[in-house]
Amino acid sequence: MGFLLIMKAELVKSLVISRRYWFRTLTSFVVGYGMLVLLIAGVSQTGDDITATDTAQVFTFKLDRLPAEDVFESVAGVLEAKSEVMEDGPTLTVRIMGRSDLRSEAFYSVVNRLQLHGCQLRSISQYTEVAEPILSRLTITD
Repeated sequence: MGFLLIMKAELVKSLVISRRYWFRTLTSFVVGYGMLVLLIAGVSQTGDDITATDTAQVFTFKLDRLPAEDVFESVAGVLEAKSEVMEDGPTLTVRIMGRSDLRSEAFYSVVNRLQLHGCQLRSISQYTEVAEPILSRLTITD
């Protein structure tokens, strides 16, 4: 609470000093209160909260052949599916929602669809996205 009082006093002081300069006063209010809001938002939401809101699990499937492109479009919980041929063979990379209830269903649906299309699994690896793709999705507007 003391910090908020200090911030308010600083804003009032800047208003008194720059009362002749209305644009500067308005700008100082916007910047001052903007910094205050960002500080409060930063303190109230920790890094774990940020990654938990939009963290996706990424599964990489090494296969004997690639499935059709539209196989995973209707699977609930699948955010993105990319297939490509790498030096160690065909690879399917699937981004699945981070929520545990949807993640499990989506994972088993992907595996079942691969089996239905006759693809043989050679290996499966999983990782959680790091902060960089999450932050880029938060800052880029469509």
